[in-house]
Amino acid sequence: MKIGLFTATFLDLQIEEVFKLASGLGYQAVEMPAFAPTPHLDIERSSRYKAAELKKMVSSYGLIISSLANHPEGRSSSDLTARIPTQSSRHKRREDQNSN
Repeated sequence: MKIGLFTATFLDLQIEEVFKLASGLGYQAVEMPAFAPTPHLDIERSSRYKAAELKKMVSSYGLIISSLANHPEGRSSSDLTARIPTQSSRHKRREDQNSN
C-alpha cells in the first residue's frame, strides 16, 4: 500500500506544484479529483496523449496516481445542495418521462 495525498486540497496550486509538494513531504501517490470543475484534471477534455503527459509528470516526482476521485470533499455545502435533486424535481422528471 502506498500513502497518497488528495490533490483537491490544493486546488489553488498548479498540479505540478502539488506533485512537487507531495513528493517533498514523502508521499508515494496522489489521488486526483475528477469532478467538475477542477483545474487539476479536466476529465471531459482528457485524451490518451494528455493522460500520458500527466503520467510522465507524476512519475518524474516519484509518484503514482492511486485513484481518480469523484467526491466533492472540500467544496461548500451550497455547491453540493445545488446539485442534489429535490423530491419535487425527481417527481417532475418521472411525470415528464411517463407522459411521453
